[in-house]
Amino acid sequence: MRRRSILAASLALLMLGSLTVPANKAKAVTGKIVLGYYNVYYSGDTQSYNSVSSYGSYFNSMSTMTFHADASGNITGTAPSSAITLAASKGIQSFAAVTNQANGAFSSSVAHAIVSDPAVRTNAVNRILSTAKANGYQGVNIDFEDMLASDRPYFNQFISELSSVMRANGLKTIVSVIAKTSDMPTSAWSGVYDYHTLGQYADLIQIMTYDQNGPWGAPGPVAGLPWVDSVLKYAVTQIPSSKIMMGLPAYGYDWNTTTNTGHKAVAWKNVPALLTNNAASVKWDSVQQSPYATYTAADGTSHTIWYENADSIQAKTRLAGTYNLAGVSMWCLRLEDESFWKAVQAGLGTTASTTSPTTSTTTTSTSPTTSTTTTSTSPTTTSTTTTSTSPTTSTTTTTTSPMTSTTTLTPSKSAYAAGETVYVTAKVTDSSGKGVYGASVTLSVTLSVTSPTGAVTKYTGTTDSTGVKKFVIYTSKKTVKGTYKAQAVTAASTKIATSSAAASYIIK
Repeated sequence: MRRRSILAASLALLMLGSLTVPANKAKAVTGKIVLGYYNVYYSGDTQSYNSVSSYGSYFNSMSTMTFHADASGNITGTAPSSAITLAASKGIQSFAAVTNQANGAFSSSVAHAIVSDPAVRTNAVNRILSTAKANGYQGVNIDFEDMLASDRPYFNQFISELSSVMRANGLKTIVSVIAKTSDMPTSAWSGVYDYHTLGQYADLIQIMTYDQNGPWGAPGPVAGLPWVDSVLKYAVTQIPSSKIMMGLPAYGYDWNTTTNTGHKAVAWKNVPALLTNNAASVKWDSVQQSPYATYTAADGTSHTIWYENADSIQAKTRLAGTYNLAGVSMWCLRLEDESFWKAVQAGLGTTASTTSPTTSTTTTSTSPTTSTTTTSTSPTTTSTTTTSTSPTTSTTTTTTSPMTSTTTLTPSKSAYAAGETVYVTAKVTDSSGKGVYGASVTLSVTLSVTSPTGAVTKYTGTTDSTGVKKFVIYTSKKTVKGTYKAQAVTAASTKIATSSAAASYIIK
């Protein structure tokens, strides 16, 4: 969800309300917005164009990642006119995506210069409008990332002014935001995004529900279902669900666990060959609803790859129906083949059995031998009853007392330089030393970090199937130096007792 620039660089090495669709253009997917991100990485690059040509019947919206704003509010870039024309012929609406990238990376200084200065802000709004109108776009998609948390009110004002001008000209405004499960206004990277306020101004909010894990940390799912669900569960309490587009990744990540270097992104369409050519051991994480594999490369190094397949994409896409979202978006056109779109189509045709904070849903799955009923009664507590029945056997299991839990907390090292990413690992184990994972006991871990000035920032999440939750804390050159105190508290259902742990690290 973060760092589209990191993903783009890695992949480069591999080589609205409702939208109106012309009646004579039959779409394979209807009823929801289905948006694909279009990229041009080098002169003559036609890979995203080829996706529009081959799979354009599966989506109805497209954002072209071909424009950047500079510190003066001017817009640079080129509209892929042939792709816009092709998209229009297929009933696909096009949006001009504008980023704050400079020299290939998102720039907090560029974003600050634009949003904090009224004159520059006005110039940017006018230039963005001119770009959209001159190139036949139906709207714009603001993708500003790696911004200062302190620019939160300025970014709100920027989106307010932009949306007003765009709307007055019959154009839509999409705002891309980092995925999060709670509001942490002072948090690096995600703190700038005020879901509630942005949701009032923008026509659509595209939530980047991907990059839960990546090359910047330990191996893990790119977008595990429990994490995506928790992001959306929070988002719909802040933003009208009819304005939300969730994100879907058409890629995975391959970690070299021997050297801990050279990690890379792998396109959806390239995963099968990678697995086959390396005789990979393929596995399925039933909690994360994600596939992963391990293999030994030709050079003898060990690798772990987490990726997406039809089952994992369907599982996540169903959440668009569960939470009554505007639709879905995918990153990005060029990485996929038709099987990806068929999985999206299948997912949009069904509803998941996860309940939103304001809705009570019961889903019953019946087979000749098994009946399962799952009911979500509140945003944070799920009760599940499973009865397995055969012609001669009936079994009932009851838990009568909480398990004992132990939480440990470990930073990846004792001291970090300002601007360096901090990794803190929490592990929750039961009395036998076995890891406890969130989906089995409705367990969550809250990490509170107190800075040298006394400011407290909180992070939340669930443990993985080994009982581990890795927290990623981003710092900047301006981060206050000194000792940071971290405390993790495990909150759970009645099945496991609460426990906590503390640790500290230094920013120097």
